[in-house]
Amino acid sequence: MAILYFRLGAPPADPIADWRAHAIGLAAPGRALPGVAGALRAQALDTVPARGALYVASPVHLVAGLNGVSLARNGLLALSAAEAAQLAADFNALFGAGGVRLVRARHERLLCAFEGAPPGSAPPGSAPAPPPTSDPEQLLGEDIREHLPAGAAGAPLRRLMSELEMWLHGHPLNAARRARRLPEIASLWLWGGADAEQPLPELPLWSHGEDPLFASYAPQSRYPGAGGRAAPSGVVVRSAAPGEDGWERFESEWLGAALKDLRAGRLERIVLCAGRLSRTLSRPGAYRWWRRALPWWESLPVPLT
Repeated sequence: MAILYFRLGAPPADPIADWRAHAIGLAAPGRALPGVAGALRAQALDTVPARGALYVASPVHLVAGLNGVSLARNGLLALSAAEAAQLAADFNALFGAGGVRLVRARHERLLCAFEGAPPGSAPPGSAPAPPPTSDPEQLLGEDIREHLPAGAAGAPLRRLMSELEMWLHGHPLNAARRARRLPEIASLWLWGGADAEQPLPELPLWSHGEDPLFASYAPQSRYPGAGGRAAPSGVVVRSAAPGEDGWERFESEWLGAALKDLRAGRLERIVLCAGRLSRTLSRPGAYRWWRRALPWWESLPVPLT
């Protein structure tokens, strides 16, 4: 029987290693975690090279401190459509001749596409696995040194990210953002690598929210009520934290509706995940726990490992 996995906004100081792998392991046991950039390829608005390495390119705001550089707590930036288009056009004019392009995707996301493996990352003719990278959403407020693309395979990505910092420092787009009192784009954080030739694997689930991976799987604008049938598994991503603006409506339309399916036996479990903490709800006692006096998110006691 299916489960419903909710990924909820949480304080950035409490990250988990890989919540997407955790969700897939529960909602689609035995399935491998797809590369996030491979999923973003399906949402691209521009042409993506048929071969090469793909990475999500997330605009970030960095803060220099006495002992290093950290990703600001509000440092994962959202671009307007005009900003995304300008960044892509200017990047491609400067770096495109070197076999790397910036591609726009839905929700003003960006995808960095290398035509072939990143230069220097592997011997000619080989097909290396993408180097380990970190989702910037999990790094808010943290020093970035320990989270840069790792190893020899990550060296070309680290070099490009450094070049991007120098390029963006004086970019007109940042001057415009300063004038509007918006955080500057310090760099593009490259992560979630995938092989452009590898098709996105099928996963037997639906999704809600703008997560770059799960948005490629049967996106739903409202909770798909199961009616008299068993509910399919789904992953719901909510970037706002519990209790913030719009939360009451979301709780009613999504969490409350899912709870009804759980109580009726149409769902096996509901998994609530926020930061390192999760709680699994099953039919016995779920409704009483949900309606307890204290907010339910204050009792997420189970650390994820």
